[in-house]
Amino acid sequence: MKQKVKVLNITGWGRSGSTILGSVLGNCRDFFFGGELRNIWKLSLLDNRLCGCGVTVRECDFWKKVFDNGFSGMNKVNVTEILKKLKFTYYSRLALIKLLPFGEKYFKSYALSIPEIEKLFLSVWEVTHCKVIIDTTKSPLWGYLLSLMDNLDVYSIHLIRDPRGIAYSRKKKMLQPDKEKTIYIERFNSFDSSLKWNTRNLLAEYLWKQNKDKYLMIKYEDFARKPKMTVNTILDFISESGASTPFVSAGEVELSVNHSAWGNPSRFKTGRIELKVDDEWKSKLNSFDKLISTVCTFPLLSRYGYK
Repeated sequence: MKQKVKVLNITGWGRSGSTILGSVLGNCRDFFFGGELRNIWKLSLLDNRLCGCGVTVRECDFWKKVFDNGFSGMNKVNVTEILKKLKFTYYSRLALIKLLPFGEKYFKSYALSIPEIEKLFLSVWEVTHCKVIIDTTKSPLWGYLLSLMDNLDVYSIHLIRDPRGIAYSRKKKMLQPDKEKTIYIERFNSFDSSLKWNTRNLLAEYLWKQNKDKYLMIKYEDFARKPKMTVNTILDFISESGASTPFVSAGEVELSVNHSAWGNPSRFKTGRIELKVDDEWKSKLNSFDKLISTVCTFPLLSRYGYK
């Protein structure tokens, strides 16, 4: 194909605001918000979790069209084989392979060994006729692999949030809506969350340092305080500055139902939404966890402008 499909991947560590940012961007004209598309194989096709529209992905007419178009149906997808290959993207340390003389070729070969990923994005594009696909899979390795696929034009938003805010959010019990069972999002203690914050953020910078024209670092706090300005910055970054946005005021958006395959429960929010900074952690995160998170993330904490 001559025209590449434009993909905006949001990378970083979980609870950084990627779902609400993705939802807002997905409500721009001719944009599609797919949520965490790496999870569509297991959580959607195998576990039959909910689509952002409220029905399961297997029951969703939109996703039926996507898989009929790209794979001749959901039941034709060899999910087990795809999941075996995708295991690689869950191990951040494997990014060190890029340092080796053959590293680039290895990653390119690996990306091409999973044609189903590119096929999924192409099918979404063909069904929606969208200009941009928003993917909030935050694994830096996943985003980097997407960038190596021949028919995808991938941009990376590196979304950063104060690690103490993430540590507080990661400790809370968060219910994930589901049709058949009670599901809670995985929790982390402050130490583990902070170490993963370091790893994800360093890895995102490392993997995109040679392609900086396709990489943009955004702080969650900046987005939450000045959402309209931040979204306009992102639209300029991906050369889509003419796209209409869902803002009804500088800090409010009107969100419609989406077809996100997976993500934070905020993907189910619709209607008029006020965007504001969630800094509850400042008053509710205990002193010990604040100390743990601060010590573990220094000096990156300071480098990213946090005190």
